[in-house]
Amino acid sequence: MSLPRRVGGDLYGSFLPGTQQNLERALDGLLELLPAGAWLDHTSDHAQASSRG
Repeated sequence: MSLPRRVGGDLYGSFLPGTQQNLERALDGLLELLPAGAWLDHTSDHAQASSRG
């Protein structure tokens, strides 16, 4: 699994074992690279609110 990160404007990846913790770190890193990284959090909040009522 590769964890994406930016260093000085360049994109690098760190290769780590495919554990649950590393998967979560990789997803967090990918979301940070997206221009609308907060979109996923907003969508999951909306889905939870819809299921409640």
